[in-house]
Amino acid sequence: MRKSIFYKVILLQVIILLFQQKGLAQFEEGKEEILFGLPALNGPAIVASANNTTTYGNSNEDSNRIKNIITLKINENSNVYLASGFSATISFTVDSWETLASSAVQDTKTLTVNYDTTTGAKYTSRAYLIIPKAEKLKITVTNVSITGQSGGWNPLDVLQLENEMRILRYYTLSNNTSYLTPSFASPVNNTDALSVSWTWNSATNNNISQLEWAWVTDEMASFYPNTAKLFESNSTRVDLDYAQNSYKIPLLYDDTGKLYYRVRAALRKNDGSVITGPWSSAQNFTFNGHEPYLNWQSSTSFAENGKFKSVIQYFDGSLRNRQTVTKDNGKENTIVSETIYDLQGRPNIQILPTPTMGNVIKYFKYFNRFIGQDIDTINNTVEDPAKYFDLTPAAVLCNRTIALDSSWGNGKYYSNQNPWLATEQNAKYIPDAKGFAYTETRFMDDATERVRSQGGVGINHQIGSGHETKYYYGKPAQVELDALFATEVGDASHYSKNMVQDANGQMSISYVDMHGRTIATSLAGDPTFGIDSIINATDYPLLSQVNNQLLTSATNIVSGNSIESINGLLVSTPTIYYFRSLALRLS
Repeated sequence: MRKSIFYKVILLQVIILLFQQKGLAQFEEGKEEILFGLPALNGPAIVASANNTTTYGNSNEDSNRIKNIITLKINENSNVYLASGFSATISFTVDSWETLASSAVQDTKTLTVNYDTTTGAKYTSRAYLIIPKAEKLKITVTNVSITGQSGGWNPLDVLQLENEMRILRYYTLSNNTSYLTPSFASPVNNTDALSVSWTWNSATNNNISQLEWAWVTDEMASFYPNTAKLFESNSTRVDLDYAQNSYKIPLLYDDTGKLYYRVRAALRKNDGSVITGPWSSAQNFTFNGHEPYLNWQSSTSFAENGKFKSVIQYFDGSLRNRQTVTKDNGKENTIVSETIYDLQGRPNIQILPTPTMGNVIKYFKYFNRFIGQDIDTINNTVEDPAKYFDLTPAAVLCNRTIALDSSWGNGKYYSNQNPWLATEQNAKYIPDAKGFAYTETRFMDDATERVRSQGGVGINHQIGSGHETKYYYGKPAQVELDALFATEVGDASHYSKNMVQDANGQMSISYVDMHGRTIATSLAGDPTFGIDSIINATDYPLLSQVNNQLLTSATNIVSGNSIESINGLLVSTPTIYYFRSLALRLS
């Protein structure tokens, strides 16, 4: 038996956006460290004579920059109910040492915060002051004053007094080869990503790591006798924060091959220049390819600090997109959306993206099912879902589509069968779509493939519900165009007239020229308050009583002694239409 051959289309688009690190050290080559004074001064601990201290600890850096911040704030996220408004003032002394070997300088400071329960009122929930560079800082509370509270509660329970020291340490990248050689741990294959990790010696003094990887298939391996050439021509590189010593490399490659990766220490300077150490020896991992028997296309976009997002589309034998799969960057659950086609190969059903319990990007077979749809997993056959909505079969001509099965995929997620209801608090806010968490598009049953109607998400906006969007196509009458544009418009045969009825029943009309450009639009029906109708006998007498001749030289077909004329009239509003016949005498 001869096997069918399918062409596999694989595209890996890598967009690497390398941004400098965020936060205080965004344009600095230093490493940031934040110290808080001990013991912590929270709630009842804020009393007279209470104190805490922050002390700088030398880490053998070349230089540093120190900023001390003292903050008084209201913890509005605490479990204490703020029963009333209040005002709190904390007085304290500040003992600061510019260097650990210098003498202390003392000063007296106060910080005030307040809380107001009045709707829309502004209040100060945080007050702070910045102390010039000090390698040691001690604060001692001298007085606590709280006023304005009522209801028998103590506002002190929600107050926090912080003594914070922010240290930005500057280093020089080590030139010791042993320090610049990372130690790799065994990689972990997650099927759709390869987890690689490494460690640096603490004396390396790098503030970023650069990870680089390249993929080569077995059939191309002979073209790369050494890995240096491979990385030179086909590699992807990301910059990672100095504290990030692991990374998941997207493993969405075709065919059997090897993934090579290496890492090096680097130091980013203030001016954006980067000083780099030597690359480590290349590590490799053998991979048998992602979904080798399917047609797919992947796209991976990278952002700052190595963040990335992979999206993969799976295609059938005619290269129609059947399923799109990605992964959220929070809990790493996969998200699946599907497209279902009618019997003519037109995209008819668009199913909303659906989170799953899985965390591996792959093709989800039989993910969504209509109620009653037959699936034979033993013989690997499935009933064509198009039979439930296609316009061609007489049995379902113009019928409404049916709901998705609540035991599978999208139908299960948007229902009371949601698998996260028992464990995730926010799952209860996911609406029950009653099996209709998809949109449907139906096309004209002809070769034009124009849209006939479109449904929305939910049972109340499906096709056949009366709240779908409907489309109508026709030709305008010459008298319509003349009334709008006079003789400047030209012949009516050069124009089209289209109508769209939205979910609320409002009809809109557009006139389109032969280039597809809209020359006029209007709304049909009784005008709402504040809008005047364009059809009135005083201003537009031609439109108030439209006489449209159906027998014209443009539409008449003369056949022997007979004349045939075929006209389509787009009726935008319910009203009375009169047809008059004229007796013709042929001699």
